[in-house]
Amino acid sequence: MGRRCSKCLKDARSRVRRPACSGPFELTAWGGCGPSTEPVDYPLLNSTRVVCRRQTVIRFYFLKFVVAVLCLIVVRGVLAFEPVVVTATRTAQTADQVLAPVTVISSDDIQNSQARDLGELLSLVPGIEFTRNGGYGKNTSIFMRGTNSGHVLTLIDGVKLYSATVGTTAFQFLPLDQIDRIEIVRGPRSNLYGSEAVGGVIQIFTKDGSGKTSSHAEVGYGSYNTLTAGAGSTGFSDDSSYSLNVSYSDTDGIDSQTGAQPDKDGYDNTSLTVRWTRYLDAENDLNVSLLHASGNTAFDNAWAGESVVHDSDYTQQVLNFRLDHADEEGWQGKLQFGRSLDDSEMFADGVSDGKFDTTRFQLNGQLDWPVSGQHLLTAGSDYSKESVDSSVTYDIDERSNLGVFLQWQGIYGAQNFVAGTRIDNNEQFGMHTTGNVDYALDLISGHRLNMGYGTAFKSPSFNDLYYPGFGTPTLDVETSSSFEIGLSGDSYRGHWSIRGFQTRIEDLIGYDPVTWASVNVDKARINGFEFEWDGLVRAGLLKNWEMGTSLTLSDPIDRSTNNQLPRRSKEVIQLDLDRQHRSSRYGLNLQYHGTRYDDKANSSRLDSYALIHGYFVYELNRSWAIKTEVNNLLDEVYATAKNYREPGRVWFLRLQYQAEK
Repeated sequence: MGRRCSKCLKDARSRVRRPACSGPFELTAWGGCGPSTEPVDYPLLNSTRVVCRRQTVIRFYFLKFVVAVLCLIVVRGVLAFEPVVVTATRTAQTADQVLAPVTVISSDDIQNSQARDLGELLSLVPGIEFTRNGGYGKNTSIFMRGTNSGHVLTLIDGVKLYSATVGTTAFQFLPLDQIDRIEIVRGPRSNLYGSEAVGGVIQIFTKDGSGKTSSHAEVGYGSYNTLTAGAGSTGFSDDSSYSLNVSYSDTDGIDSQTGAQPDKDGYDNTSLTVRWTRYLDAENDLNVSLLHASGNTAFDNAWAGESVVHDSDYTQQVLNFRLDHADEEGWQGKLQFGRSLDDSEMFADGVSDGKFDTTRFQLNGQLDWPVSGQHLLTAGSDYSKESVDSSVTYDIDERSNLGVFLQWQGIYGAQNFVAGTRIDNNEQFGMHTTGNVDYALDLISGHRLNMGYGTAFKSPSFNDLYYPGFGTPTLDVETSSSFEIGLSGDSYRGHWSIRGFQTRIEDLIGYDPVTWASVNVDKARINGFEFEWDGLVRAGLLKNWEMGTSLTLSDPIDRSTNNQLPRRSKEVIQLDLDRQHRSSRYGLNLQYHGTRYDDKANSSRLDSYALIHGYFVYELNRSWAIKTEVNNLLDEVYATAKNYREPGRVWFLRLQYQAEK
């Protein structure tokens, strides 16, 4: 996949449409489409040249049509090598051209993984760790590059989803069945998105119907009396496409917490995604999408009696309306309205024990225009308003934010630049400015040298500010600065990259040990190193296996105490092996996580652990397949949070149906 052409590749996922121009077309440097009489290079696709010449003689019309089709085929062939990424710069680029470290998890990656929930899936990405308070459906925290769990921005189809009271995203409630792909950008991105984008950005894209008509269904059963079922359909016509998917899961779960209620803590989830795109004309598309997930999860409470039953009803919902414009001169624009809900109500023996609902509205506008074929300017604005409806009385229960941003991308020969800045005006803390600069040099050897610097911030949550007896309304935002340098290249049948980074965070929100009030007291410094390699093994015992391996070393230090930051290890090693053999596909994932500490004082140690996961898929025919998954094959006993258990050996069996026209 590759970057978007405004006329012929309308979608960020590069669904090829018939050209809007009457004759042959060309791809300009920034995705423009229009008639041409001269060859033009496409620098962002490794200087691949796609050339079409306008003919005026009527006898060549048929030849023109053939050439246009060949252009599309060539474009699709180029695009197939690298996925399109839109999160790193808010513009479409191929992954190999993005200057920031980015990982794309495709729908095939999700299908072939052994992950049972989103937290497990994300933990396979270099630089990401996760913790979970028990089994599936329990509170899950994501730590990116050693930063706090609230330092990760989460978007669903471009719409921010999080709890304004806690300040984090409920990853445990977002079902994998509804996800088409995920883009993960590591490093600060507040210059484009504002608050939370300190450690990075995770953008989840729901399934769409672009370019295919298909139907699918699945049922599964496994450990802990876990049952899943799902079905969906996608389709398209000349002027529209759609996708509809439903899924359900239910599990008895495990006894999540030691020293609390000795019972199993179950979990169920019912989810729906709907997506519809209307191609209004050659230059404008309307995209509407909805993600809804709701259910119930049980949990333990060590402060209550052994017989008390605790559970929580939850709802996660994201609604998106987006109008995309792209003209033949290469200008592109976007106007988006979104609403997200994060609702939760807890119960003790069936009696309400607390309600915390977040409703967030956002309105985004963005304009991209190419300059001289080698530069792209982007300007945009984001307005958001979030409100809290709770059983707890907050002194202030809503706030708004207006952000404006400007970005420049440029190419000078072998040098690539990205620079941007953003100003946020928040109703609670006032003005804040952030910026980023990224640089890459394509070396003669075929390697690429990357450097980047950026600043970011995290605004305090409503609990930090206004929770009765705890919040401090005068808190400042948490701020950060990050620098990184890296080198990447292609080796024999593979691609590798190494990166070193340092992040410094100031005014981290902590707690006064006397009053227990929230205060800006902590500071952190995180030094890190990331290595990745993926490719095809050509010799030896693993011949013809696809292999991916990564090593993440970090030193996340609390500068106030010189202790290791809680729940973050200093070393993580991953190894993925996959092979396709005739009608079967199978693979293994091996991972090692070093020692962590559960508290700031480093007095409560969490031991290191190693896990092995595996899967096997057998295709019965073109439409039917059986998949077996085994997680924690060696039945390792481990914990990612003190006093909370993790599942032991877990097996799961799926029957899958897929039909395409």
